[in-house]
Amino acid sequence: MFQLEGVGLNIDSIKLNWEDDWKQVARIIILVSILAVALAVILVASVYTVLRPAQMNFAVLVAFCVSAICTPAISFWFAVKRVQLEKVLTYVRRNATLDDLSGLLNRNHFFARIRSRLRLQMHDASRRNWFLFIDADNFKRINDRFGHASGDIAISQIGSIIQSCVAYQDVSGRLGGEEFGIYLIARDFQSARRLAEKVRKRATGIVFGSGVEKHVLSLSIGMSEHKADQSLEDLVSKADGSMYLAKATGRNRVVIDSDLSTNQNVLVL
Repeated sequence: MFQLEGVGLNIDSIKLNWEDDWKQVARIIILVSILAVALAVILVASVYTVLRPAQMNFAVLVAFCVSAICTPAISFWFAVKRVQLEKVLTYVRRNATLDDLSGLLNRNHFFARIRSRLRLQMHDASRRNWFLFIDADNFKRINDRFGHASGDIAISQIGSIIQSCVAYQDVSGRLGGEEFGIYLIARDFQSARRLAEKVRKRATGIVFGSGVEKHVLSLSIGMSEHKADQSLEDLVSKADGSMYLAKATGRNRVVIDSDLSTNQNVLVL
C-alpha cells in the first residue's frame, strides 16, 4: 500500500477512468511487452550458434513465456501505479497553486504569475494593464443567515464567473476571504471597464433564500491602471482604495482610481 505523506492520499485508492487512465495503462503495457519480445529475440539470436537444438527450443520457450506472459502481468501493475502516482502529483500541483473553493489561483501564485507576465512584457510600454480589486458586499450576512456552506457556494460561483469573463492572458486569483483580484493585460480603458461591469452584473445572479430572507449577492470593484514604474504593491493599494470607495458610495458598483478625491469616476453600473 502506498501512502503519500503530507497529502493524506492513499495512492492505491485512486480510481482510474477508462477514457484516459486505462487507455494510458494499456499503451504502457503494449509498449513494454513489445520491448520485452524484441529483447527476447535479440537474446535468443545472440546465443543461437552455441546452443544445441533441444536447448534452443527450451530457450525460445522461456523467452516466449517471459516476454508474452510474465511481462504484461508485471507491467500492468507498474503501469497502474505510475498512472495513479501521476494523478496524485497532478492533485498536489493543482492544490499548491489553486484555491480550493474558487478554482482561481491562490494569493501567492496570483502575484507570482503577475510578476512573471510583467517580465515578459517589460520592454513593451505601450501595453496598458489594469488591476481589479473585487470584494463581495455584506458577505458575512450570507454566512450568518444561510450558513457557511452557502458562503462557500458563493465563493465558488464568484470564481466561476471570473473565470468565464477573463481572457487567457489575464491573471485572476482569490486574495483571501471574499476578496478577489484580476490583472488585465493589454486592454484599453473601455475593454477593462466592460469586463469589470460583466463580472459585477453576473454576480447579481447569485441569490440565496427567498421572500423577506432573499439575499442577492453584489460586488464592489476597484479598478486601477498600472502606470509605468509603479510597483505592484502600490497598484493593488490604489485598486483597494477604489474598492472601499465603491462600498462607501453604495456598494454594487465599480470605481476607477484616477481621481478618488472628487469621486468623478464612481460608476454605478
